[in-house]
Amino acid sequence: MQAQIRPAVPSDLDAIAAIEDAGMRNGWNRAQLAEEFGNSKSRILVARLKGQVAGHVVGWRIAGEVHILDVCVAPSARRQGIGKQLVSALLKACGPGDALLEVRKSNVPAIALYTRMGFEEVGRRPRYYSDGEDALLMTLERP
Repeated sequence: MQAQIRPAVPSDLDAIAAIEDAGMRNGWNRAQLAEEFGNSKSRILVARLKGQVAGHVVGWRIAGEVHILDVCVAPSARRQGIGKQLVSALLKACGPGDALLEVRKSNVPAIALYTRMGFEEVGRRPRYYSDGEDALLMTLERP
């Protein structure tokens, strides 16, 4: 399903925080998300379906690279291609350069999505998450 992707605005914060709460184990809290609106490095995009925010992505452009920090889709909107649309839109919005991200090693659906998009696992970050779970480090080489 094709979602409408657009830059997030502060009035989207409540919807973004609700999706994060519903869709992520130990996800970002509202204060962390709000902080990104004031960060000049940060790009926040939302996906809208049927007039409602259905997902979001947060990324930074640093030193010619794109660091994807957070991708979250509402549980009711998953498996419709929204995550891919969000990541693709972020990569386009951030311009050229390689991309990198960390993902929980247990997040099989996300790992499968990133692999289909061309990301490759290049390392692990032991005990990266607050609950002690490892993260996989994945990169995508882009011109």
